[in-house]
Amino acid sequence: MSHPVNEANLHTIPRPRKTPCLVTWLKWCFAVLNRVSPRWGARLAYRLWFTSPRFDEPERERRWREKAHSFFLPHEHGPLAVYQWGQGPAVVLVHGWSGRGAQLGAFAQPLVQRGFSVVAFDAPGHGQSQGKQTNVFEVAAALAAVAEKTGPVCAIIAHSFGTMATTLAIQQGLQLDKIVCISAPTSGLFLVESFCETFALSQTTMTLFKHRLEKEFGTDLWQRIASDQQVTNSRIPALIIHDKDDRDVPWQWSEHLAKAWPSSHLWLTHGLGHRRILRNPAVVDAVSEFIVSGQLPKEALSDRESP
Repeated sequence: MSHPVNEANLHTIPRPRKTPCLVTWLKWCFAVLNRVSPRWGARLAYRLWFTSPRFDEPERERRWREKAHSFFLPHEHGPLAVYQWGQGPAVVLVHGWSGRGAQLGAFAQPLVQRGFSVVAFDAPGHGQSQGKQTNVFEVAAALAAVAEKTGPVCAIIAHSFGTMATTLAIQQGLQLDKIVCISAPTSGLFLVESFCETFALSQTTMTLFKHRLEKEFGTDLWQRIASDQQVTNSRIPALIIHDKDDRDVPWQWSEHLAKAWPSSHLWLTHGLGHRRILRNPAVVDAVSEFIVSGQLPKEALSDRESP
């Protein structure tokens, strides 16, 4: 049985080992705006919040992507880059913020060999899809569009921010048989506070920034996108995986999600961090086996009663 959730740990924001130059420059900008005009600081934060930086594609992802059938799917927020491997019931891969569909490409070949088609896509404003900005509602809509095009969907493997978009899509009617959530942040407020911590926003600037988000999306925004509140009645079997050495999202968030999800099991790994976990052979094998047979890694078994 998992230990009780420590709320203090949930709001611990891991710090990166090395601060990128752009972040350093933006922190300087916010330091000035915090003093001179918190309102303008909140405007800059609002713009940055929805902007998804694109990073260079690693060679391994390029190799995985080139083995797929690639096409663009028309979508209201611009064409979506879609990648499909194999034939059969669809397993959809959902990447995280500033990621790419092929980032989860290590799962493709093992599942294709087991008779599935594997579908990945670049969310709006990510990878080869159009746009520079997006939000969780647009990513959830993009997932629903991909599922409609390539389905029926039997399972989803989602990473980080992608788990929030996936649970939102499920709440909005997306049907599937199984789901794997990896490195799930669970809380939109945590992401906002982590963002504000990264750029050293003052309390006033952060408050104005949050108010602007709530004005745009509603004061119930945080409840609507909280993964744990979306799955309390879900009967979809879920394998929730998180690494205890994740420096981006504390593992306690996945523990919190597992406690809220009646048909879920939590597996905590070690030494894999936030992204290496996506290509670890033991994780890939365990996830593939769970999708094929429903069999759980022994580390994920608990004394909770199965649904």
